[in-house]
Amino acid sequence: MRLLWAAIVTLILATPVVADIAAPKNVDETLVLMRDQLSANTLITDIVVDFDESYIKFQFDGTGPHISFPDNLHSLLSNAGTDAERSEILATYLQNIAAGAAGSQLDAPINVQNVYPVIRHQSLGLMPTNLHADPDQNAPPEGGSDDQDYTLASSPFAADMRVYLVEDTPRTIKFITQDMLVSQKLSAQSLKQQAVKNLRELTQDLEVRSQDDLHMLAYDSNFETSFLMDDEYWDDLETQSGPIVAVVAARDLVLFVNGNDAKAVTDLRDLVHPSVNLFSYPVSTALITRKDGRWQAYD
Repeated sequence: MRLLWAAIVTLILATPVVADIAAPKNVDETLVLMRDQLSANTLITDIVVDFDESYIKFQFDGTGPHISFPDNLHSLLSNAGTDAERSEILATYLQNIAAGAAGSQLDAPINVQNVYPVIRHQSLGLMPTNLHADPDQNAPPEGGSDDQDYTLASSPFAADMRVYLVEDTPRTIKFITQDMLVSQKLSAQSLKQQAVKNLRELTQDLEVRSQDDLHMLAYDSNFETSFLMDDEYWDDLETQSGPIVAVVAARDLVLFVNGNDAKAVTDLRDLVHPSVNLFSYPVSTALITRKDGRWQAYD
């Protein structure tokens, strides 16, 4: 614990004073602000910004990768009254990011009761040094592959997506790394099973919102994709409504239609086509369906 507090004190002292800043025009500008300020912290290295999926990834004091999404910060900066107020918000936010990273050091115990599965694109778990300018150069085959260097604890899901494990902490949603599992002698498979069990306790609060033939999962803007892992939920739904075709359009947007409705499937495909998919924090444009109780690529 003393080492953890020492790291937090060090990172606060290492965080530079942020000059007054103007309101960012979009999330990309907020990501650039985050990158520039994190770069000045000597404990933070290997910073990678993904403008397509809107997140920033970095190593903290040799651990990571740690991942941060800028939506909350962007909202705060956009609504601040003055440039000086924005600089204060940014400085505080970055200190909290670094403190959260320090708190996720290998010896910080994982509360397995607060671990949940989330579905993200397969590129999220790759080490920053393995990322190329062209993501297709390092993309595993459909269904995923464990041959790549996945530093985040994950397993193949369907199409170009993987299941990642996260811990819902009071400060942040923290991705579980392979090193954390090894350090705490946890099995990835058993933790995944526990994560799905934890998830099922939340399913009662899940909503399905519908417009015509299109349906959408609604929960809390963080765990919508998680519910794809509740097989019992989808088994019951298919029994009542027929086969399901779905798409994980964004981290908070799971859309699905009746697989027997050819027009609805075509409309869903058109809705998330790469040329028109403008959703924030996109995950995939691949349609998926269930076969023998498991999700797989639709075509």
